[in-house]
Amino acid sequence: MDWIFIKYISDAFEGLYEKLKKGEGEYAGADPEDRDEYKAENVFFVPPSAHWSYLRSRAKLPEIGKDVDSAMDAIERDNPSLKGVLPKVFARGNLDPTSLGGLIDLISNLSMKGASTGSAASVNRRDEILFIDARNMGHLINRRTREFSDEDIQKITGTYHNWRTSTGSAASDYKDVKG
Repeated sequence: MDWIFIKYISDAFEGLYEKLKKGEGEYAGADPEDRDEYKAENVFFVPPSAHWSYLRSRAKLPEIGKDVDSAMDAIERDNPSLKGVLPKVFARGNLDPTSLGGLIDLISNLSMKGASTGSAASVNRRDEILFIDARNMGHLINRRTREFSDEDIQKITGTYHNWRTSTGSAASDYKDVKG
């Protein structure tokens, strides 16, 4: 699932980069090249050689495994909290570069297909993540396992669907709740 992580942090970085570049509202005067801007928004800094679009452009080349390992190194170098966490195993001889490139294309195509679905009038949630704090829902069936009732599950799924299809208007069914 390291592929999904790279795709996710690259998309989050590029989304914030565009906001910083526009410099509107709370981002007025922001420098899109300043790593602290990303740290302030809890977004990992992604160097150009690790952008998903760069890796995708090289997916068909025989050295794609080396490129992916280099991307992992670059991400770790620019984000000390990830030091030693990301695998660098893609340049090994036992991984077929054609299969590796195919996987990059597959993830890219799935992401693009998912981003293009949904109502045209709804808010674009492509670069957003919904966190639902369900710690106080359901009941414990033992010390570590929480069981949700049908009503709890309905509330969680309803919240997700309202968030996913919200129009962003004041009359929308979804409202952000802190905590």
